[in-house]
Amino acid sequence: KIPIYSIKRVFVQQSKSVEETYVVFVRYLKKLVKEPQYSRIFLGVPGLLTVVFASLYLAGLFQYAGAVFAIIVGGVMFTKGFNLDKYAVALWHSSPIRFLTAIIAVIVCTVAIYRGAATALLYLSAGESLGYVTGIFLQNTVDLFILGLGIFIGGRLFIKYVEESPELWHDIVFLVALIFLRQILMEAVPIIQNPLADFTPLLITVGLAVLTCSLLVAFFTLIGKVALKRGESSAKPA
Repeated sequence: KIPIYSIKRVFVQQSKSVEETYVVFVRYLKKLVKEPQYSRIFLGVPGLLTVVFASLYLAGLFQYAGAVFAIIVGGVMFTKGFNLDKYAVALWHSSPIRFLTAIIAVIVCTVAIYRGAATALLYLSAGESLGYVTGIFLQNTVDLFILGLGIFIGGRLFIKYVEESPELWHDIVFLVALIFLRQILMEAVPIIQNPLADFTPLLITVGLAVLTCSLLVAFFTLIGKVALKRGESSAKPA
């Protein structure tokens, strides 16, 4: 033990709320830096915006900074709001082929909608009627959009074929229905543009679509029942 020679008192004014705020702030700051689910949003997105804005400034396109900001922030909010990132990760782990076909399908469908909207706006600015412009939009959108959906369904069909899934015929019927859907929309365009146009081709196409899909469903259902009965009969002991 060392003897005490003197004592000096120091008075410090402390605030409990300030100390608690500091501790909480430091704790959340560490979360933002170290945990990926937070750092991607609070560090990654501002960093991406900074790089994009700097690139636009250097390229002399800074007037588009507002639109780019809205696209990036809106895309992040949309993705997080509908948990699309988690769905994409789960889809990738379950089947990379399905994930890639889904990405390709989204790109193709987006291009289809953009193409149709851009073309429709040209006719709308020229003073055409809303019905005529709607028909132009469908004509310039349907083919690529159906192709995108077909790519996605084709990916699912391939996976089910590899896995020998009994629900393989669902996607086959869906692909056939897509082909008829394309024709139905194209037959609807003249009616949209001119309500007095003949709707007989549309009725014929709809009838053929319903008949064909119904026959396919009945056919595949019958095959499934026959295969099930054969399996049950072969499983019975002799």
